[in-house]
Order: sequence, then C-alpha cells, then structure tokens
Amino acid sequence: LYDYLVEFVKHEKTPRARGNAGGIILAGWSLGATWLSALLTHVASFSTEDVNLKDYVRRIVYYGELSHATNTEHS
Repeated sequence: LYDYLVEFVKHEKTPRARGNAGGIILAGWSLGATWLSALLTHVASFSTEDVNLKDYVRRIVYYGELSHATNTEHS
C-alpha cells in the first residue's frame, strides 16, 4: 500500500496537504481499514527518499466495523 501511494503521489503530481486542500484522503471499509491501520503503525519505518507520505495524507477515513482488526467487542 505504501509503495502504491508513493507512486500515485509522484505520477499524479499530487500537491501536499494544506488544511482542506491538496493531498490525498485514504478510506478503508471493513477489512480494508486493517490496511490503513497497518500503514499508520509502520509508516515511520519506511524510506522517505522520494516522497514523505505524511506530507500528502490529508485525512484517513475508517468506515465499517473494525472489531475484527482491533480485537475489541462492539457494544
């Protein structure tokens, strides 16, 4: 996911996130939200030689039930 997002930012000439403009918004639904959690957990360990992804991610949206990914009960 990280490599894809870096290539996307470079290829599409995405402007850096600034307030409510520019950048990218990542959305994960149900099990797909697990990939976003993994990305956030490990993003500091990735190389930033080409693109520092944190400068381009404006928002992250989790949609749907995450209890299977976070090992929590839904109440």
